[in-house]
This record gives sequence, structure tokens and C-alpha cells, in this order.
Amino acid sequence: MINIPNQPSGGSLTGDIIYADGKIFAYSPDSISVYNADTAGYIGKVPLSNWGKFNPVYFDPQLWPGEFNAMEYNPTSNILYALTPNLHIKAISTSNISQTWDIIPKVQLQSDTTLEELLETLNGRIVMKYDINHERLYMLVSSRHPDINCPGNFHV
Repeated sequence: MINIPNQPSGGSLTGDIIYADGKIFAYSPDSISVYNADTAGYIGKVPLSNWGKFNPVYFDPQLWPGEFNAMEYNPTSNILYALTPNLHIKAISTSNISQTWDIIPKVQLQSDTTLEELLETLNGRIVMKYDINHERLYMLVSSRHPDINCPGNFHV
């Protein structure tokens, strides 16, 4: 059992949960809630701040997007990576959750363009994987492009 903090604004839809460094991290559109895995006590929150490109996924058995893996853990460096709603990557120290920094991903084919500039909204499918052997973070997102995704076209 996890004790959810009493807040006047209520709770948030949890999209992903991951265990890392003795803690449970619960991803929602506005923040990542952190709990002690042994006591289930609430430790705190890591705000994600920008709602600009997030299109939340609600469960519908006919529309469910498959995977929503918005966080990945690097056990060598004790860093948790999370995709933010504005398509940045938030790196979080799992030993001290107040120690965070933003990584702005670039598009591989267009090195001057960021993912945030290229894509309009995040539309549900997120797959993040950390390759411990090569120390690389891989990410696959399903999003909307302002020009490609017009009437009659599919999402990229």
C-alpha cells in the first residue's frame, strides 16, 4: 500500500511506475511522485512543469497505445531519465531527487533541430530503453508533426 499525499488539487493519472535505488517513481503528466520502496512512505515530487506537448492517454481497450515507458533507469550512475511533456529528458539523481537537470534531445538527421521544435504533441506511445553496455539512452515517441499530420495523414 502506498500512502498518497493529501492535496487540494487531487491526484494525477499515473502513466508509468519504475523501481530504482530503493525508491518507487510514479510518472504523471505534471510530476514524478517518489516513494520509499520499503516503507511505502511519500518522499517527494519532481515537477515536470511544462504541459505544452502532452496529450494524456486514458485507458480505452480499443485505443490503448501499447507502451508507455516514459522513464528509464541507469543503475551505474543512479540516474533516472524521464520524458517531459515538452519532449525534453529530465535526468534525476535517484540518491537525491532534488538534483535534476534537463537534456534537450536533438533530431538525428537535423542536428540543429530539437525534438520539441520538430513535433507538435506527444500522443501516447513512449518507449525509453537504457543500454548499459554502450551507456546510451534510446527513445521512441509517437507524436504529431504540424505539417505531416494534417487531415488525411497519419501520425509520425
